[in-house]
Amino acid sequence: METLRPPEGLKLIGNVDSNWRHFKQQFELYMSATGMDNKPEPRRIALLLTVAGPQAIEVFNTFEFASAADKEKYNEVIAKFEAYCSPKKNIVYERFLRMPFGIISASEIYHCAMDNMLEGLEGVRCYIDDLVIWGSTLQEHNDRLAKVLQRISDHGLKLNRAKCQFCVQEMTFLGDKLSGEGIEPDDRKIQAILSMPRPRDKKGVLRVMGMINFIGKFIPNLSAKTSALRELLRDSTEFKWTTRNEREWNALKEALTKSPVLAYYDPAKRQKISTDASKDGLGAVLLQAEGDSWKPVAYASRSMTTTETKYAQIEKECLGLAYGLERFHCYVYGLPTFTVETDHRPLVSIIKKNLNDMSPRIQRLIMKLQRYDFELIYTPGKHLVLADALSRAPVMSDVTSTEKEIENHINMIVESLPVSDVKAKQISEELDKDKELQAVINNMLSGWPRGSCPKYYHIRAELSVANGLLLRDNRIVIPHSLRPEILRQLHEGHLGIEKCKRRARGAVYWPGINKDIEDMVGKCETCNKYQSKQAREPMMIPDLPTAAWEKVGTDLFHCNGKDYLLVIDYYSNFPEIALLSNTTASTVIGHVKSIFARHGIPKTVVSDNGPCYNCKEWQQFANHYGFSHVTSSPQHAQANGKSEKGVHIIKQILKKTTDIYRVLTFGCSVTMFDLKKRNSLTLNSRDTEEFRRVAVRRKTKGAAVDCQASRTVLSSGVCGSYTCGRACKSVCGSEPNSKLGPEGDTKKAQLKDHPSNHKCLLNQLTSRVL
Repeated sequence: METLRPPEGLKLIGNVDSNWRHFKQQFELYMSATGMDNKPEPRRIALLLTVAGPQAIEVFNTFEFASAADKEKYNEVIAKFEAYCSPKKNIVYERFLRMPFGIISASEIYHCAMDNMLEGLEGVRCYIDDLVIWGSTLQEHNDRLAKVLQRISDHGLKLNRAKCQFCVQEMTFLGDKLSGEGIEPDDRKIQAILSMPRPRDKKGVLRVMGMINFIGKFIPNLSAKTSALRELLRDSTEFKWTTRNEREWNALKEALTKSPVLAYYDPAKRQKISTDASKDGLGAVLLQAEGDSWKPVAYASRSMTTTETKYAQIEKECLGLAYGLERFHCYVYGLPTFTVETDHRPLVSIIKKNLNDMSPRIQRLIMKLQRYDFELIYTPGKHLVLADALSRAPVMSDVTSTEKEIENHINMIVESLPVSDVKAKQISEELDKDKELQAVINNMLSGWPRGSCPKYYHIRAELSVANGLLLRDNRIVIPHSLRPEILRQLHEGHLGIEKCKRRARGAVYWPGINKDIEDMVGKCETCNKYQSKQAREPMMIPDLPTAAWEKVGTDLFHCNGKDYLLVIDYYSNFPEIALLSNTTASTVIGHVKSIFARHGIPKTVVSDNGPCYNCKEWQQFANHYGFSHVTSSPQHAQANGKSEKGVHIIKQILKKTTDIYRVLTFGCSVTMFDLKKRNSLTLNSRDTEEFRRVAVRRKTKGAAVDCQASRTVLSSGVCGSYTCGRACKSVCGSEPNSKLGPEGDTKKAQLKDHPSNHKCLLNQLTSRVL
């Protein structure tokens, strides 16, 4: 039996943006796997992926299917993953013992467990995580309380003493105040109405009358109670607030907050939350179905903070949605389903998108709403009178925890951007001068008129402003004046079109960036000069190993009158090259040992049948270091396709640049925006951080061991290479991380004559670290 488990902990790789992307993918899958069983096919896939783990997710991402509604494609994927999970016989998906936070089915499971625990006890009721015990006398109350506490203890549960109240005369339960005199509305439900300021003009009176008319059927003698306000709406009447208007206004607020206007909450009836956001306030009202009409249960409103007023309109509307759900959490959490209405139509479609397709602020807000099972619908603003009136007359409030969480999240995204503070300041300054992008920002803040800035209209939900930068998701939108410079930086190193596009996707954006990259690379004289004249037959695609530096390929090549050695990792495509003085087996083996000292000994080494590989000395080297040597078929280079493709790319770079080591040091591409974190050359899109975080394989006393820390010992080589690490001093006498001095040749000769050559040093280093 195997238990469905929460998402595995992140394997941190030093790249905040990549960590966040992986977490969002795991989070969405986990929420689907633990959700209600109303979407059986997607939920079944999510179950399989969650149990199978991250490796299954990587395989799953290789499949392509049109949409969730494509039944045949889903059946195909389900079949493939059932086959993938077939070694795990008799898997039973069951709920885990410790309830994780935030899953949508948590309230249902918890409520059932509490009902079963309290079965048979009198004078006690439980709703989700609220438990109330009552009695007509103190003795009866104490007897029932003792039985409940004993039952809780028998089931191994604990109570939070700070949240418990004992022997009280009145309390709040399900939003109502309970006392010996009966049931009364909770003061918090009506605070938004009681604190509402009087109207300041005719438009304000019109909004108030719209709210009153919406629930007017529950107010006796409404016409007489609103006569003075209705007089202010006449065209011939000048707006002037009198004592009569003030008395009528206060009386109306009193009437709006008394029964029968306010309904008593009944979870068995249909519930609906109306939310709205104005330029500086949020409003929400909880409505309950009473026959064919809706009756208010509770009101809520608050003003926006200074930071929140600068949000884009779509972000304000989403913030209002989150505020309404969290404000009425005790009413709607755990309901099988309920309705939320908004007057912002784009929000209805945006909330259905994947997290990666949303702006950072909306991502954070939507993740907070995953625990509620609701349907979001669009209602025209003229029918959303209650929430609209509350949002335009909000209750003053301080900085909220939601705002702090969102801003911390935004700061995390901005800090992870591959741009230095100096470059970010330059982009911000140019952004202020760019008229088109300033118009985009104004549209985001005040609402986007159809036809305005059409290039950005279709991605408006993905745009946000943070720390003076305009972002599309996690990419910086570049002003017009800086785009030529960014294009040059993207192409420095003279890589091809696809690699330049791939690099741009992780950092920058502007409309038509792909076309600009294609035009720039197509017109590059250096690239055209050395472009391959005829495409060769495709290389064979090898089986992908399960970890970095488990399988490597190696080859020799000649370029610009010099000989080079290439060693490339099959998993991450991480390359190592070395300049050779000659191509004898002993020279090649010496450089390969140096590379193995830095990254560890692989399990398999693939090469062609060159003289330096097809000799007794290389076979002894393989046996001594404990790796398997595999050669390609004679006259069939495609069998060693990974190395051959690597040689092709390195040759192109060598022809285009005068300093290959600078290119490799800065990621086979230049520093884009003075990158804070630089990655090494990869021949595909897989992140080389995957290579860096795999434990180094060492061979000591005939057995392979894993040693993460030993990677810090050698910085660039082992004595015979360019630089010695800090552990080399005791063996070769060189200073840590320094070039070999004038006596270097003598020391290298001494080391060469050592019985075990580099192997002795490697064993010493490994045993020290271990």
